[in-house]
Amino acid sequence: MMVSRILIALQIVFVCALPALAEDIDIRGAVQGDGRFDSEKNTVVIDGRVDFEVDIGPFTFGGAYRAYDFGEGGYNPRGIDPVYDIKHRYIEGGARGLSFRGGHYFSTFGRGLTLRSFEDVGLEHDTSLDGFIAEYETGPFTFAGLGGQASERVTDVQQLKYRLRGARVGVGLGPLVSVAISGVSRDTEREDAEVTLPEDLSKFADHVIGGEAEVWLGPVSVAGEYARRRGDYYPELKQGDQKGHGVYVTGTAITSWSTLLGEYKDYEGFEHALINPPTCVRDHTWILMNRVTHQLDPGNERGFLAEGTLMPTDEVQITGGASEARRQGGGLAHWEIFGQMDHSLPHWGVSSVAGSWSREYTLGRFTEYMTGAIDLAYDVGSVQTLEIELEVQRTEEPSGEAFETYLTSIGLYPSPEIILSVVGEATTQAGLDRDFWLFGDIRATLSDGIDVSLGGGTEKGGKKCSGGICFTEPEFTGIRLRFLTHF
Repeated sequence: MMVSRILIALQIVFVCALPALAEDIDIRGAVQGDGRFDSEKNTVVIDGRVDFEVDIGPFTFGGAYRAYDFGEGGYNPRGIDPVYDIKHRYIEGGARGLSFRGGHYFSTFGRGLTLRSFEDVGLEHDTSLDGFIAEYETGPFTFAGLGGQASERVTDVQQLKYRLRGARVGVGLGPLVSVAISGVSRDTEREDAEVTLPEDLSKFADHVIGGEAEVWLGPVSVAGEYARRRGDYYPELKQGDQKGHGVYVTGTAITSWSTLLGEYKDYEGFEHALINPPTCVRDHTWILMNRVTHQLDPGNERGFLAEGTLMPTDEVQITGGASEARRQGGGLAHWEIFGQMDHSLPHWGVSSVAGSWSREYTLGRFTEYMTGAIDLAYDVGSVQTLEIELEVQRTEEPSGEAFETYLTSIGLYPSPEIILSVVGEATTQAGLDRDFWLFGDIRATLSDGIDVSLGGGTEKGGKKCSGGICFTEPEFTGIRLRFLTHF
């Protein structure tokens, strides 16, 4: 509340000073919209957003306005309550190595073990902090201090409120070594709209202290971070001296024809909404592979990711690797083997071929996925390109039931400003209301810089993941219109 009042006061001051600062004003931003009609649920959904920044002299005012509503039809593609409100608002500035921001902000300490607040619009993830952050850089030293609050809706009647204070100090020890330490103190409060919760079920406090280091030795780099947590542990509703830790180590080796990557994780009693530690799991760009991406459990997981890339020629790149995750007691939670070959000058039209084999374990039983994919590209005419993507996935459930999923995406590029695409998906899975989906779309860039797309048909939906954050989209049947422009 105090930050909001300060921002309003500053805005009034600068509005009054606008005539004198008119020559120093610069405005920029983006407007995007998504309107759709679901014919099966007879529901109209609108989703619009405006992001903007205004430079006035040495200061920048910014924000984001969100309008989202899905009426009464029951189709809610984003899975949130209706909203017509300012989502973010802030003021920032700086001078002589000092920068500051008041209002909403995002921040990451190290690799995200002690703190990572960020937004992923496509995955409907937003852990922005509302408060104040200041950073100062002098010589090899960097300092950061912050305080803020955030909230997370758990159910229709329950939410979690977080208050956080933190600081980080980093130093570069020459061109080859950098180290840093950070500390965060956190308060969490559970609120229930229907009942008053006692303090032993509603109020929790803990703190995290972490250290990180990175070393560069020619083509080899090694980085690591360790953080320990002490205090209450709200994910399990435990108070007292509850201990937790997070360990992450990564190393890379790069030559002119190869790249090797290794990652290791060890997380126990470490879950919190305002962290996002490395997953040590590959993020796939293929649709079916991405749907079965392993989701990290920071409360009880350790494992690794090993990946290598070979470039035998300038046109060919071959990537392969494996990942594994186990519970702290040793039981398997996940493993995957994957590989991909890319060709920048497609031979017989083949530009990419990929495959993966993975298992996800629950209570000692597993679901197995075997996926293959190929991307084909052809020059149809002097200004036309035809791209065909084929994916197939076999799923075997713990019960022994097995089924296949097939996905085909066809894209035609008649000009740099127009893209025509069709996505078809079919499955042999039993018990579904539908076993085939087909969606067509036309996208165009208009002369005034507006990107517009109009599509219609049926989409299966499903899980989408990136960086350990996953979002599940519901099935859609109807017409969709999208646009995006910058100013």
